[in-house]
Amino acid sequence: MRNCFILALIFFCFSSCDYFSLEKKEDLRSGLDFTCVDTYPMFESCKNFEEPEKRTCFKEEIRKRIATSLTEIDFTVEDEIEETIIVHLMIYKTGKIKLKTIQSSEEIHDILPSLDSLLRVSVKKLPKIQPAMKKGFLVTTKYKLPIKISLDND
Repeated sequence: MRNCFILALIFFCFSSCDYFSLEKKEDLRSGLDFTCVDTYPMFESCKNFEEPEKRTCFKEEIRKRIATSLTEIDFTVEDEIEETIIVHLMIYKTGKIKLKTIQSSEEIHDILPSLDSLLRVSVKKLPKIQPAMKKGFLVTTKYKLPIKISLDND
């Protein structure tokens, strides 16, 4: 009787916890959505802000740095362009930022074929940042960055 009780107790302990769930480990490796973290990723310049402002600072800083990099390039186009593209970034728990994919129209691809490679270079120029945290652990996060492309035919 005592052995049955011990076996039942051991079975209950192992079947009631999620420590052995491969599904949860897989979620952490593939990256959490940016909005699901306790502490957002941040650039060094954002460290002195309180938590709600840190998120805003991060968004403004990443936009500013990529925009600065893109404005250094002189694009020449025949027709005016006014479009928004979405850049999917992965911010690893090491602090490294990597461009995963770019969502844009065929028109943008046709008019600005080098835009993808220029964005990749811009993202590579970004410094390492402090990664996001979830429950006290550094985590990899996914971030979608909308970029407005606005060019005149001047």
